[in-house]
Amino acid sequence: MTDLPESGKHHPELMEVDLDWIDKIESTYKMPNFGVGAASLKAVAWMIVKDMWVMGDLVVDCLEEEFDGDENSPEFLVALKSTHDVFVERLERSIQRGHLKTVLTIRDFDDNIDAGRTYVDGHELMCWLEDRGYSAGDHIESWMEGEEKISQKLSEESLFLRTSNKDPSTMTFLSRSRVEDGEKDIEKIMTAYKSVLIENQVLKEKIEHLNRQSKKPEPEMNAKSRTTLLLAIGAICNEFNVSLDNRKFAPKITEMVERLGVKVDPKPFRDLPPMINEAIARRKS
Repeated sequence: MTDLPESGKHHPELMEVDLDWIDKIESTYKMPNFGVGAASLKAVAWMIVKDMWVMGDLVVDCLEEEFDGDENSPEFLVALKSTHDVFVERLERSIQRGHLKTVLTIRDFDDNIDAGRTYVDGHELMCWLEDRGYSAGDHIESWMEGEEKISQKLSEESLFLRTSNKDPSTMTFLSRSRVEDGEKDIEKIMTAYKSVLIENQVLKEKIEHLNRQSKKPEPEMNAKSRTTLLLAIGAICNEFNVSLDNRKFAPKITEMVERLGVKVDPKPFRDLPPMINEAIARRKS
């Protein structure tokens, strides 16, 4: 979410009032998800003009048509600076008119929008572009993909911290104290360790969910449904000439069920004939 590269400081045309780190941190605290998926108006304007230039929608006289240099080079940024400023104004105007929502709006004492400290959501930006007949290019899409990865990392970190019974700072310290390798190796071990904890927590939650489902009592069948079921069994028995008065009813039904490839206890079937007859008599009356 930066506006200009370091090379900009050597060119007065590119100089922007930058926030110190405290201001940047405070800004992220004020935004949902710490500002992930949001960009300042200045950063948005740079992505738009770069995409327009790449797609041939923007012609810059002082740039060669076949310019293939660094898009963050002073030469390139100076050439696009005036168009960038135009788009900053357009974004500010849309915000003022209520056509573009912001996640954070900062104004100066003259009530002017601070384009470097006012942020818009990426999805809102996409809609804003589409409403004006313009589709996002590689720069915006690449930024959106990067923000999505950051969001996933934050979700993993949040889950890790919430599911741990230890203080995060203490846990990190204890984990680091057990490793004597370089810092890069430590970071890899910490990442792997967190991933394992996250996966274990996800599996634990799935198992608990399955256990809760298995413990749910089966719903009791009401009288009407029970009678209907008995009538259906009676109709099937009648269709296959299985007598309800025959003592061989239970063995016969057991045999038919076992043809399905399952084993059953024949005892419950012995109680079915009188229940079926009672259901038929009750429905006929």
